[in-house]
Amino acid sequence: MPPSSDDLKTRHVLHLLPSNPAAALLHHEMPRLPGRHDIVALPDVYGLGPLTDGPGRARFLAQWFTHTGSAWYAGDDVSAPLAGWARLHERLAAITPDAVAVWSTASGADLTFLSMACHHLARVATPLLQVRASAADGRAEMACNLPAALAAHYAEATLLENEQRDHLAAQFGLLAEWEGLRETDADGIVQLRDSSHHDALVEACVPVEWRPALWLAAEVSARDDGRNPLTPAFLMGRIAHLARSGAMEADPMTGDPARMRVRRRATRA
Repeated sequence: MPPSSDDLKTRHVLHLLPSNPAAALLHHEMPRLPGRHDIVALPDVYGLGPLTDGPGRARFLAQWFTHTGSAWYAGDDVSAPLAGWARLHERLAAITPDAVAVWSTASGADLTFLSMACHHLARVATPLLQVRASAADGRAEMACNLPAALAAHYAEATLLENEQRDHLAAQFGLLAEWEGLRETDADGIVQLRDSSHHDALVEACVPVEWRPALWLAAEVSARDDGRNPLTPAFLMGRIAHLARSGAMEADPMTGDPARMRVRRRATRA
């Protein structure tokens, strides 16, 4: 009889997380968990842009960050954004854990990460555990959880059956080429949306008086639905685009957006 999910959780488990902050929080709880645990962070902006191949994603990111600089990128290397997945394959070829635990919230970005993990591990026989992290403070963002809460989520991890793994891997094939946003709707279904989907919210938050572009990004983030948190990487890129298209005034128009000020475009009487 194959081991149960409860049994696997107490053995050698490799944990995959979609961000460095979430991995750091989980690392804090590792000594309290039974068994042997290793953590691999695979940070990226999983809710935005194509994920099919490294060079294609690098080109997309280079274009997205043309007017903002890549400092806003959440991954490790904007020029080789999918390199971490290749390193994961090398690691699994060298040392096989008893299980791989894939962490996600219910956001479109995290569910894309889950599907991507199933795609990359389709030929790996190691059992996969799904760890569902709930929203914290109304936001589907793993790093908003307290470390102890992540340990509690791990205790509820479930084993992904082969049919589930195949379904998620196939879903990634439908999501991966999209160059816009991947967000969940009210029913928890990942929807493909244009990158302009939140422009009305951004423009509604543009201040009358000059304010830093970072202030505008924070204001928009505070007003998003929390189900799909809008990241600095997305918001700063979109603000720069809207400023250049004339939707708002910006000073300076080019350069580091961290030094950019924005305000509502004056209307003629």
